[in-house]
Amino acid sequence: MKIGVALSGGAVPKFACIGVLKALEEEGIQISHIAGTSAGAIVAALYAYGYTPCQIEIQLQQLSNSHIDVDWKGISRRFLFFHRNLDGGVKGEKLQSLIHQLTGDDTFSACQIPCAVSTTDLRSQQTIVISSHLIKDFETLLDMPIDRGVRASASIPIMYQPVRWNDYILIDGGMLKNCPVDIVKGLGAEKVLAIDPISTFSNTEPYDDMSTILNQSMNILLEAQMREDYTKATMCLKPDLGDVGLFDFKQISRCVELGYSHTKERMDNLIETFSC
Repeated sequence: MKIGVALSGGAVPKFACIGVLKALEEEGIQISHIAGTSAGAIVAALYAYGYTPCQIEIQLQQLSNSHIDVDWKGISRRFLFFHRNLDGGVKGEKLQSLIHQLTGDDTFSACQIPCAVSTTDLRSQQTIVISSHLIKDFETLLDMPIDRGVRASASIPIMYQPVRWNDYILIDGGMLKNCPVDIVKGLGAEKVLAIDPISTFSNTEPYDDMSTILNQSMNILLEAQMREDYTKATMCLKPDLGDVGLFDFKQISRCVELGYSHTKERMDNLIETFSC
């Protein structure tokens, strides 16, 4: 049985999928194909490349606010001197550098299991998949390095600068394909586990911080899209992480633990679903 996993995007809360992968490995559930978007793309690429969930967690614990490399020069030129052509406030180079340290100049053909990440092209307004395999019904880039592909998939529009590749202008894959279930199927998976950790905020939340406002805005925008994704999956796991913000990097380990415990609680159902 070819079992694939689809890892959704949404910054720090989505790193709970590392805990899910850890629990699956402990139970001997073999993953044959994997795809991810944004934060999910980071984990999917590193896992497919050969890193264990524990190793991925250790590496991502390096992430901090310092990895949000604000383009202060560009912002100053745009708003103080009225220069145009500022395509995002954050460069994204530090995230790419972190992935490059782990995968070098390799493309997705170096992955040990078939892997893909989703991006969105601003010109065509279509999902562009970056992979080592052609994906049916999707335009696929086969020659982009892993580090650049992951950066493109995680480039939240306006906030992060797009990744320009040939004629493509690539931004966050979550614009159109936040939980890439059908992409995993396109890779060859027969059954797909969708993993979509969720962060929730109280109705009394003042929403006085940019992170919580952006988090809730994304939840609203993605709600209908995600419902459609769930119907395509064999099973969906949605660990509840509480009020973890999009860039609450200090909560990464807690997210991983909550993803792990949620999966352990559902393990009997998982085994029954994916063992036949």
